[in-house]
Amino acid sequence: MSANNKTRWVVVDDDDPSFEFTGDWVVRRSDFEGYLAYGKTYRGSQHGTTTSGNLSFSFTGSELLLLGTSAVQDSEDGTRNPRWGCQVDGISIAAQRPYPGPANNYPLCKMDILSDVRWTGSHTLTVNATSGDGAIFWVDSIRYLPPGNATLDRPTVMIEHTDPSITYAIGNWQTITDTDRSDVILAMEPGATLGLSFTGSKITWVGWSPEGYPAGNSTATYSLDGGPPVAFNFSGPPSTFTLRYQTYFEIDSLSPEPHTLIVTHQGPSTPLTLDYFLVEDGDFLIPSNPLRVLPSSSTPSATPSRTAEPEASTSSDSPTGAIAGGVVGGVVIIVALGFIFFLLKRRDRRIELRANSATTYTQPIVYTPPPAATHFSHYPQISTSMNSGNVGNFTGSHPQWQEDPSPTLDPPHIIHPFDTSQILVANPPSSDSKGSDGRNQDNGSSQRLVPLRRGDMLGVPTSEARPNTAATVTSTTSASTFSTQDPSYSPQPVNHSNYANELYGGAVAGATFVRHQDSGIRLPPRVISLPPSYTRD
Repeated sequence: MSANNKTRWVVVDDDDPSFEFTGDWVVRRSDFEGYLAYGKTYRGSQHGTTTSGNLSFSFTGSELLLLGTSAVQDSEDGTRNPRWGCQVDGISIAAQRPYPGPANNYPLCKMDILSDVRWTGSHTLTVNATSGDGAIFWVDSIRYLPPGNATLDRPTVMIEHTDPSITYAIGNWQTITDTDRSDVILAMEPGATLGLSFTGSKITWVGWSPEGYPAGNSTATYSLDGGPPVAFNFSGPPSTFTLRYQTYFEIDSLSPEPHTLIVTHQGPSTPLTLDYFLVEDGDFLIPSNPLRVLPSSSTPSATPSRTAEPEASTSSDSPTGAIAGGVVGGVVIIVALGFIFFLLKRRDRRIELRANSATTYTQPIVYTPPPAATHFSHYPQISTSMNSGNVGNFTGSHPQWQEDPSPTLDPPHIIHPFDTSQILVANPPSSDSKGSDGRNQDNGSSQRLVPLRRGDMLGVPTSEARPNTAATVTSTTSASTFSTQDPSYSPQPVNHSNYANELYGGAVAGATFVRHQDSGIRLPPRVISLPPSYTRD
């Protein structure tokens, strides 16, 4: 066991055999309730002398306090009674200034050597006291701070409010300090809860009744080892000064083994304060890895839960740099992972957009020019012989395909059979025919596409209705054929010579007009993009 381990104060009562009293001493069994400004006496007894007496106490440690009831009186010669002196190993230590009035648990002698190597190991305290004129010198207890390697048999220890074995689980707990630099911790609001893990056979809660706070009655509960909550009451000071070392509750007859304690403030007036726990048969070593006692969610004031804290570092310095580095490194890793995830999502989105664009893109239509003209015509040829005024030879009701006698014909033009805005005009004018511009017309057997004006219709004239003009209009089918296919159809004669004269300036003598019959086939509607039409001119 290391001597550097942190330890708790050990409390020894005046009845303990480690005290050696010599001289004129008396024992009084009382709590000294008339001097309650500093609480009751420890275990209800004190040694006192009205004349003179000596005591000695052996211990191992570096700090020590001798406590008793301060009841100093002024004598007629101007001196104070009682008077006392304290020594450790023959070296005088300072005696505390007497309290102006009676007070229990008052420090009579104090040794605070701390790190002075001369005071390590075993020591002996000696006290010489004299009293007269009815004054009494009282000795109640001794507190000392042992080293970590001390050997102690079931001591009574103080678990102060700063001990790591205490968990302030719920509420706002705040520390207040008195003029003598002693302090306590308190909670104002109801529901404030703390937990404690300890080993011992008896435990006592010691707190203050501070001035300047509500002084009405309040209630709190404690639960030991997950048992049912037990209520206890307390109140504020009856006057304008603080009451110290007040006992709130005691739990005794415990087995000397580990226990848990949950305490919850119920309010509504005086705050709940804690100075220290006094534990008999306790552990004087402060645990480096204490159990944290927390209330359960269902019954916060009754059932504790334990959570082990991580092992405390053996170094006295806080690993602030390591903690900060770990936090910064973790943040950097998280940010980097988030950035990588963002890039991957962005790449997947681009791939998806490209795939969608590829599926909806319409390829442009590539124009393929028509094949060059050959000496065979792909369209029905019309005889241009005008000797008898008849049109070309026909077989049945359809024109025959005939070999083109002239290989120098113009390239064929595409005629849409269902477009009534175009007609095929064979225009072999006579040699003496002239156009409106005075120039001779082409005598070759040529073909031209002549558009109809909007609203014009090609009828099928009968022999009676045929106009007496040089132009002859012939249908590819007879009138009887039309009446058979469509009873409601009644062809009307149309004087196309007037339209032709208007269109070609009168140079349409001997022109032949052909009106093709609808085949009756209807193709499903489609939108087909075609290149623009061009003419030789």
